[in-house]
Amino acid sequence: MAAVVGFDRKIKREWLDVLADRVAQDQDAATLRNYLHDILKDEHPGETARGKTVTVLMRIWALIPEEHERIREQAFELLKSISASDRIWLHWGMCLLAYPLFHDMATAAGRFLKIQDDFTWGQIHRRLTDGWGERTTVKRAVPRLIRSMADWNTLAESEERGHFRATPPLTTKSKLPNC
Repeated sequence: MAAVVGFDRKIKREWLDVLADRVAQDQDAATLRNYLHDILKDEHPGETARGKTVTVLMRIWALIPEEHERIREQAFELLKSISASDRIWLHWGMCLLAYPLFHDMATAAGRFLKIQDDFTWGQIHRRLTDGWGERTTVKRAVPRLIRSMADWNTLAESEERGHFRATPPLTTKSKLPNC
């Protein structure tokens, strides 16, 4: 059975922030879905598209496998003490746990950026085809993943259309407890 792509929507960082805060307070799936539909309705007026975006978000912070619940609980604890800019580390980690395609895309982008100044959607898609096969869902997901990462300021669009480059490395002054 082929792995599910899943992360096939552009996800804004602000949506991840509000969802993480909400899930830390209330983990009822129906309540969270309604909450997300409300905050996304202006940006996604179509119910189907909005529902698909809600599904992606829910899998990142709310509907996680049991084996990752301890990690999420630790993330909730960190949310209380870290700066708003440091939340990206938690979102990134939760995306890695939820979506294997996100992991593979981030790995491919990182490898390209180690050897060249930028990369294109096509280059990433070709790299992902090796492990994911020639699937239209992967082809559609790649630009949305890249656009999400650009919204999170972990990638930037180059001057040349369709090319993406690294942003300055992110740093943090936050320390994990007991480190």
